[in-house]
Amino acid sequence: MQRIRKTSVLALLTLQLLVIHAVAQDQIPTYTTKTRRFKIPYTVTSMDASAVTTLWVSVDRGKAWSAFAKETGQGGSFQFQTKQDGEYWFRSQTGAEQVSSGSNPQLRVYVDATPPRIQITARNLPEGDVLIESLVTDQTVVANQVLMQITTGPNSPWEVLPFQGKPVRLENGDVRAVSRYKPTTASRVVVVRTIARDGAGNTTGLTKQVFVTPSS
Repeated sequence: MQRIRKTSVLALLTLQLLVIHAVAQDQIPTYTTKTRRFKIPYTVTSMDASAVTTLWVSVDRGKAWSAFAKETGQGGSFQFQTKQDGEYWFRSQTGAEQVSSGSNPQLRVYVDATPPRIQITARNLPEGDVLIESLVTDQTVVANQVLMQITTGPNSPWEVLPFQGKPVRLENGDVRAVSRYKPTTASRVVVVRTIARDGAGNTTGLTKQVFVTPSS
């Protein structure tokens, strides 16, 4: 059996991995990446240069493992590619031994190649203010990387909309941000923009026209 070296993984994936941390309870290296294709290096401690090394992968957190690729030699890398986002567990080992259900990974990679989805809703309040809500859907979205802005006209600069409280993560993983805007011009239409960045570095923005009650 051999180990996957964290330093080698980092060296090969420096340009692709945005968030890197070790899980506290078991120190298993865990990475988040926005690419669906990356290399996983390995080293073999066996003196047998002809040893066959198998990369095993699990998509259900260790309940079931399947052999993904085989390599010979005392070191090298596996080229992993997937068509879907999700959490992938990896183990590499020599010989014909199967990886049993419930085994821990040597490496975890969360693939997130999909930018966040944003919804913006606005509601005019009786006193003339506008309540603006942004809902960001993404399992790795960073709550403090959500920004709301407003402009009152095509020649006006974008201004930051302050939140009513901090953006909060809901039970389903979405992030909800709310702002309250008080019209200060005679314009009946303003444009609101929300920008969000997820843990893999994917960034997206959405703009929406909002009809308001102009100030007197």
